[in-house]
Amino acid sequence: MQSGPSPKTWRLRHQPFGGQLMSAVWAGKGLDHELLFASAHSLGPGAPVRGGVPVMFPQFNELGPLPKHGLVRTALWREAISRTDRAGGAGFRYHLDVDQTFDGHWPHAARLELSGQLDRHALEITLAVENVGRSAFDWTGGLHPYFATTDCLAATLSGLEGSGLSDRYDASVSRERSTPLSWTGE
Repeated sequence: MQSGPSPKTWRLRHQPFGGQLMSAVWAGKGLDHELLFASAHSLGPGAPVRGGVPVMFPQFNELGPLPKHGLVRTALWREAISRTDRAGGAGFRYHLDVDQTFDGHWPHAARLELSGQLDRHALEITLAVENVGRSAFDWTGGLHPYFATTDCLAATLSGLEGSGLSDRYDASVSRERSTPLSWTGE
């Protein structure tokens, strides 16, 4: 993801609950631009936060027997690094160990690392999954960014050309994209 005008600094907010990046703001030269949307409404104690960049593991959505988007959105991750530098950059790293004692419904063991690097020109977020158990396992998941925009009908999303698409509201829609995504309404 590339930036617009070169900002002087980033303001970054993340939390160990869910290991979640909550906000990234370009700030400088009288301009603040919120890159991510985070809902001001709480779903209640222990509920996943809507907005920012939630982590989904070991399943996406309701495509399996586990809670929607898996087990880690309500887990308390261990913060390994949180930094800002004089050049206006910022970064963070969280770890989470998931095993049989974590949730009785998932009989495997994995170590997750979530890291983020922000500088004057880019935001990069990485989720690494390592199988630390005795048996192989299948998983789905990923990062689910809620990008902020003032006009979603004017927004496009590029870089997904050639990727499959499934529509949550219309299961018959499943095709490969050849152009950037755009929206025409709800």
